[in-house]
Amino acid sequence: MNLKQSIIKPVLQALWTRKVAGLFDYLRVVREFAVYRRRARAEDVSLRNFFPFPIDRYQSAGEAGMYFYQDVLCANLIKQSAPIRHVDVGSSMMFVAMALQLADLLYVDLRPLAINIPGFSFQRGNLTSLPFESGSIESLSSLSVVEHVGLGRYGDALDPMGTDKACSELARVLKPGGNLYVAVPTAAKASTHKVWFATGIGGVTSCRIYAVAPATE
Repeated sequence: MNLKQSIIKPVLQALWTRKVAGLFDYLRVVREFAVYRRRARAEDVSLRNFFPFPIDRYQSAGEAGMYFYQDVLCANLIKQSAPIRHVDVGSSMMFVAMALQLADLLYVDLRPLAINIPGFSFQRGNLTSLPFESGSIESLSSLSVVEHVGLGRYGDALDPMGTDKACSELARVLKPGGNLYVAVPTAAKASTHKVWFATGIGGVTSCRIYAVAPATE
């Protein structure tokens, strides 16, 4: 039995969340584990596999925070425009999974990525110097990304003008009449991202811009 994972961590989490009731929650799970072991004789249910989660039953089925709504909104807009290919720079994998159901998708990020799935391709690139010709991308997104550029969090170079350069690059590679989807936070936390408000990006005022609030990371 892993003492930390089987006893210490779940007990502390239960006590923190449920106070004294959390201890009884933990003991309930211990009893349930013992009952399951007796019933599942055909399975190898040993104490070394006892990793209890005593408070999960009291939590919600999931969280639909700002990133969820942001990604759904942008995916719906892409669905309406129906591009053959969509390019995304640095957005979440949840959004990538949504967008991939709507069009072939090229994903660009500074860090490596190993995903092999039909319709998906990956290219390493820096948002301040994208590997595309000017005016070449018809459908382009970068959700909750530009505010991080230049702060070094994801391995990029420190640059106070990083956000401005990123926005200029997105505008540069966007095809005239194309769609650019960008989301930015409206609250700041030191060293993780910047506050960023805009009515246009890099001189492009007809692109789609969405502000999300409050920022949580």
